[in-house]
Amino acid sequence: MTGPYAYALKAAGHADPVAAPTPRPVLSWRVGGEPRPPLRRFAIRRADTAAGLSGAPVTETDTPSAPWPGPDLGPGEIAFWQVGACTDEGVSWSSPAMVEAPIWDLADAVAITHPAWLEPTAWRPLPELRRTVAVAATVVRARLAFTGNGVVVPLVDGAPVITGLLEPGYAPPDGPTAAVSWDVTAALTEGAHTITLALGSGMAFLPDEPDRYTKYRRTGEPLWTRAALHLYHLDGRVEAVTTGPDWEARLGTTTAAHWYGGESFDAFAAGDWGPVALTAGTGHTWRWAPPVQVTETVTAERIRDDEDCRVFDIGVNTAGRPRLLLTGPAEGPLTIAPAELLDTAPGGVDQSTTGAPIWDYARLGPQQREWTPSFVYHGARYLEVGGAPADAAIDFEIMRVANEPVQAFTTSHPFLDRLHTVIDRAVQSNMYSVFTDCPHREKLGWLEQLHFCFDALARGYDVKAHLQDAVHHMAASQTASGLIPSIAPEHVVFDFDAHCGDSTAFRDDPNWGRAILEVPWLLYRHYGDATALAAAWPAAVRYLDHLRGRSRGQLLDHGLGDWVALDDSTPVGMTATWGYARAAETAANAAAVLGDHGAHERYAKLAREIWNAWRDRYRDDAGVWGSGSQASWALALSAPVLDPGERTDVYVRLRKSIEAGGAFTVGEIALPALIDALTDHGDGALLLEIMQREDVPGYGLQLAAGATALTESWQGADGQAGVVSQNHFMLGAIDAWILGRVAGLRPHPDHIGWRHVVIDPLDLPEVESATLAYESPYGRYEVAWSRDQDGVRHLRYAAPPGAVVEVPDHPGRPVEVERTHTDHGGAGHGAE
Repeated sequence: MTGPYAYALKAAGHADPVAAPTPRPVLSWRVGGEPRPPLRRFAIRRADTAAGLSGAPVTETDTPSAPWPGPDLGPGEIAFWQVGACTDEGVSWSSPAMVEAPIWDLADAVAITHPAWLEPTAWRPLPELRRTVAVAATVVRARLAFTGNGVVVPLVDGAPVITGLLEPGYAPPDGPTAAVSWDVTAALTEGAHTITLALGSGMAFLPDEPDRYTKYRRTGEPLWTRAALHLYHLDGRVEAVTTGPDWEARLGTTTAAHWYGGESFDAFAAGDWGPVALTAGTGHTWRWAPPVQVTETVTAERIRDDEDCRVFDIGVNTAGRPRLLLTGPAEGPLTIAPAELLDTAPGGVDQSTTGAPIWDYARLGPQQREWTPSFVYHGARYLEVGGAPADAAIDFEIMRVANEPVQAFTTSHPFLDRLHTVIDRAVQSNMYSVFTDCPHREKLGWLEQLHFCFDALARGYDVKAHLQDAVHHMAASQTASGLIPSIAPEHVVFDFDAHCGDSTAFRDDPNWGRAILEVPWLLYRHYGDATALAAAWPAAVRYLDHLRGRSRGQLLDHGLGDWVALDDSTPVGMTATWGYARAAETAANAAAVLGDHGAHERYAKLAREIWNAWRDRYRDDAGVWGSGSQASWALALSAPVLDPGERTDVYVRLRKSIEAGGAFTVGEIALPALIDALTDHGDGALLLEIMQREDVPGYGLQLAAGATALTESWQGADGQAGVVSQNHFMLGAIDAWILGRVAGLRPHPDHIGWRHVVIDPLDLPEVESATLAYESPYGRYEVAWSRDQDGVRHLRYAAPPGAVVEVPDHPGRPVEVERTHTDHGGAGHGAE
């Protein structure tokens, strides 16, 4: 066993990044090893080479995070760094980590496209752009950086050269676009190579056509890319090959690639090579989020077979792309239609929950035996294949952003195990360039779920960089009035669909827009890093000014209310003003962290004024809150406005409402407040009982109906009128309860960064045991508890060095506690 050491070193949220998104990336790491000798602090040293890391530390810190030491990273610069865990016995240094900056400015690269795509209004084959490059034997490093307003697939000599898919990712419709840089050294050996950039339309071109579904329409803008290949030579010389008029263009074999409606491929469609067209393009920003990659490949099972079509079952509702596999040549065109449901009548699939029609088309060459879309992805459980021979097979490539998984959870309770799994699957299925609401009919970055379901994201995956990207999208989408729209980037302005007579509801709801405050705050609380908090602050201040401008007497009365509630009587203004008050509270807390004491006092005063106005408006003389709905009572219990002694009365009324119907009637906004109210008042068993009911809308009904991912509505496939996604994580707030209350591990409310935790599993009669392993931002925690035949619970836990663990004592609930040790392994650490 070893003493404390640092492992999992990351810069700007990435391990050894080759395209740091900022010249001053924040450094972070986790802590492993034995708790003895006691950990005192961390030391960081950096150098231009790994061999140069033997010098003295350049900075020291008490937390497993530090600002970039030294000067800004220059264009293409590579730096190395190490973390030393300091004890009275010496310093244990981590393995070296690397960070590389891209060539920050792509100004020398010109935006190019095919002439036919300068002003597109209807489908035509998509552009392919190429240039031949001579690579000398002295090249030791090659980086390909690119941006564009659609999807860019780089090829070297006709073969894919990066593992990232659907690059470079979402951006505001009017720019700046996202930029990425990839290591392509291995593909560029000495000699001549052809660099090809195949373009897909992404969200830049979305025609409204009767034969393919689209969420909204966008046409007429050029489809373009701008790229630079940098070849680094032994002598230090950097050779740049950039897009410009010396490239060639042709219309390729992909004849359509509708982001929503599907992709069409024709092996015989490629045109002749000719001159490229130059266009203006936009500026760019370096993307923070990791790339989308294939994380698993599943062989789909054939479940229906007839002369006209074959239906395959992936096994779970997920997101990615199909790969069609043939043993012989195709006799004609092939089609693939993805869906979440099967048609109730014998036949094919039911696309009622995904939008319709969605289909891929492929006309293969005589030697082709497989095909997969290159420029789109789908959400699906089933695939209907038309035109395929009897021996055709389908693999499904499950895709998501490559965020590091950090958690493993099991419990003796099958329902909770399964519920946690379907929530996680919905999270994965919507973990794309942005966290989307569903992977098919919308693919948009609705913001409220990022903070209402933060634990489902951040306790399952390291989402620091991904959510930092989301914060940048929010700020970039802010309007001149200060509004943070409900989706970011704002690809479509939702001002055409009124909700309860409010034409602004879908675009301007305080519980969606306040993500500009809540997400950076939660990132700070979870990771101990205030980078996003500082970056978002100017936009957050402007957003609060926007809400103040819409308020009357500190009250708001607009938005979506308690979205998807079964009892829709809760006043819209009650949830809107509640969100306004929460935003002001968070602003006060954020200002204190950022050292702006004047703003802290100002927003704390504003929060008090809003809460007082909220109480005066939504509590009547008989003590009834709002409409008397479950959401009304739960929101009241979550607010700092109840009189002494009133809390018990409000909770009793909430409990009676739940017991009377035997079900929850809250929607997405009040759900976390309801969960907390029941748990904090000792009614966790009632919460679990109601959750499992299969005869009323809720989690139990969804699972009983066969859901393999969390659905958009409490009713699952039989949800509210209209299209209802079967793969949607917005009701996943219960995952915080499963992990923090059933497993029992949660961060201490008075501390940040997971160094100080509470382990306190609920005593639920139905649950006999639970285990949780969690690679927190501070280090690895392991919790395992079980109940013996005498009713005594046995709790074992392991914590990283320097961690403070509180295990509360509950009289009358015997618990035997044992602290153990787990050595994470931390390769390469060693004492000096």
